[in-house]
Amino acid sequence: MSITNFDMKNKRDYYTRCKPCRAIHNHKNKDSYTSTKKKFSDYDGLTSLGKKKVDCWSAVNDKNPYDVAMGCNKKFWFTCDKCPHEFETSIDKITRSRRWCPYCSNQKKCNKEDCNYCFKKSVADFDGLTPSGNKILDRWSDKNPPTRDIFKQSNKKFWFNCDKCPHDFESYMCTIYKDHWCPYCCVSVRKLCKKKCDYCFKKSFANYDGITPSGKKKVDCWSSKNIQQPWEISVQCNKKFWFNCDNCPHEFVSSLNKVAGNKPGWCPYCCIPSRKLCKTDCDYCFNKSFANLDGLTPSGNKILDRWSDKNKLKPRDVARRSGIKFWFYCDNCPHEFECSLDSIGSKKSCWCPYCCIPSKQLCKKNCDYCFKKSFANSGLTPSGNKILDCCNDKNKLKPRDVHRGSCQVFHFTCDRCDSDFSKSAYHITQRGWCPHCKNKTELKLHNYLLQHNNIKVVEREYKPKWCSTEYIHLVKNKFNIGRYQYRFDFLVTFKNKKQSIIELDGGQHYKAVPSWGTTPLMQQIRDKYKERKAKEKNIPLIRCIQEDVWMEKNDWQIKLENLLQQYH
Repeated sequence: MSITNFDMKNKRDYYTRCKPCRAIHNHKNKDSYTSTKKKFSDYDGLTSLGKKKVDCWSAVNDKNPYDVAMGCNKKFWFTCDKCPHEFETSIDKITRSRRWCPYCSNQKKCNKEDCNYCFKKSVADFDGLTPSGNKILDRWSDKNPPTRDIFKQSNKKFWFNCDKCPHDFESYMCTIYKDHWCPYCCVSVRKLCKKKCDYCFKKSFANYDGITPSGKKKVDCWSSKNIQQPWEISVQCNKKFWFNCDNCPHEFVSSLNKVAGNKPGWCPYCCIPSRKLCKTDCDYCFNKSFANLDGLTPSGNKILDRWSDKNKLKPRDVARRSGIKFWFYCDNCPHEFECSLDSIGSKKSCWCPYCCIPSKQLCKKNCDYCFKKSFANSGLTPSGNKILDCCNDKNKLKPRDVHRGSCQVFHFTCDRCDSDFSKSAYHITQRGWCPHCKNKTELKLHNYLLQHNNIKVVEREYKPKWCSTEYIHLVKNKFNIGRYQYRFDFLVTFKNKKQSIIELDGGQHYKAVPSWGTTPLMQQIRDKYKERKAKEKNIPLIRCIQEDVWMEKNDWQIKLENLLQQYH
């Protein structure tokens, strides 16, 4: 069999399959083969301090870096640039695995007693304290090797003598370094000894003196199904164990921290409300299930007969006062609704949210039943137009999606005076309408101002933020800051962009009116405050008497015209 020579041009080595021939071939072409391989001297890897690893080549080695291939698996000596150690490692671990000094990476320690670098990394230099304030090194057990030979953050277990309880315990050195200590006497006990120890017995479930609702000790209800005994388990354990209920014929599983915690619980079958029902033919669970409910709908039918097929569970599998929602068929309207069982099975039981009074829900389908109950069926305005036609574009909700008796506020444009106003759906269905048309004198003055040639815009119920006061009020034991907003009757904007405020004063401003809530003095104080605020903003204020405008007295139009001529 012929042997292919080394191809220097393509730098490839063609081997034969015959092992003896391959050995002869490799021996003959050894020099040419190694000359084409990458040398370790060409390696440009850096240490953590930025020095070339090739420059850390030790003088102890009998070869130079350019005599060694980059993937060589032989060991050579290097001088670390970070610590005062020389270490031996193979070239391939440096070039391929990117490893470096084992002393710096806590993989190795030297045996020299005068090496301060390794001493600081060992447990012998650890100055940690126990929860009682003693040095951890003083609690080092004689079972362990010397502290000088162990790293501080070692992941191996070592023995310690607790200074608070009469136990020896084994723990990882890395957890001790992170301020963990004895598992027997920590706040949440993680371990109990199997010996007859009074210290551990007091922390075990066997020493728990809690009682059941019937007055029996919970320890005496420990089931024989449990592999462990009560004295082998901590009271604060979160593992689950079996118990025999002393009130009902059931066995149940529960974690100890729930049975003996700050708010201890007990049997899920006989608690109120029941959290669990057994699947066997048990009269006790049947009486607590929804299948035993004898309640009736407002129409007089049994609630159980309205149980929907959408429900995955049956009434026998659900507790009567469960907070989970289930589907029902209404016997009064053509709807299916979802409701929790505790609201249906309680004394103040509720039923279908679509047909109750007032309705709590409207469906989004083309349903005549819900349409008649919605605000879309609200009727006509006092002028005979449809209320729906007076809804403006400011409304985010559609009238079809809101009940007629809802407190949801809608925005309208009056079909009589073209004024914008806001009112709840309930007030509109109670035959309420535009507040501007109700105040006839204001409407008369508003129409007069709109006919004025020099006036561009007339704004009613002007509520500027600069004319408001803050106040503090108590809500649910908390002090909240509110803001009382004052309003002006009209804000007039002229064509030259100047503005003026017009106030229409009724009789309550200068004489006592029985139906008015405040005295004339309080009303005049409010008026003076509003005048001062308007003066600060350089907006002139004109006052008109309501009786003069309505009764056409004292030439109010001529006087108002003269004042408007001064301000525009």
